[in-house]
Amino acid sequence: MTPGRDTIQVGLFGLDRAGEGLLTLAQHLSEDERQRALRFHFERDRTRYVCARGLLRRFLAAELALPADRIRFQYGPSGKPFLAGEHAASGLHFNVSHSDGMGLFVLSYGRSVGADLERIRPLRHGRAVAERFFADDECEALDGLTGEAWDRAFFRCWTRKEAFIKAVGDGLSYPLRAFSVSVSDAEPARLLRVDGDAEASGRYWLTSVPAGYGFEAAIALEGAPCTIQPLT
Repeated sequence: MTPGRDTIQVGLFGLDRAGEGLLTLAQHLSEDERQRALRFHFERDRTRYVCARGLLRRFLAAELALPADRIRFQYGPSGKPFLAGEHAASGLHFNVSHSDGMGLFVLSYGRSVGADLERIRPLRHGRAVAERFFADDECEALDGLTGEAWDRAFFRCWTRKEAFIKAVGDGLSYPLRAFSVSVSDAEPARLLRVDGDAEASGRYWLTSVPAGYGFEAAIALEGAPCTIQPLT
């Protein structure tokens, strides 16, 4: 049964594959994607690209009942991909994020979606990055934290902000400091405010995704909260 607007499909998958599994995913790619894969200098990066694109095509093909290599994409001005041509009428939306060999895939119907996945790691100039890109209330939430706790909070904030930006897509543009999200792990993921748009926090649902040890992940979805189903 095709999921409705009140359901999204979410899956985390490893992208460091080899052998027959990698070859099978490579067969899903279009010719231009195969050519792009060949341009990667490092084999690891090539493998992860092939796996991410191949898995995305497999999931979309299952929803659209089409061969995976027939899926066609178009891209917005900031590079966000959408289904092209007759596939666009399906109302199927998707987003992908990958980090350090893991990929986060999200599918929804009739509702724009954004996803972000990041490996938690120390940042040499992390505090300067936060001061430049985070809103004042987000920076205040980071104050007093140190070490690993600060790193986790930084990427918790970063993934939530990136997920929202990706859900908004090309229709609107928000500077990262012009909106804020919840940061503490003691409270649910929420879009707190958007400068100049008092109703934005009610138009998007923000949620964290369990991504395993060492990762943070978040999803932003246009509209009300919904049920999450595993993507297989």
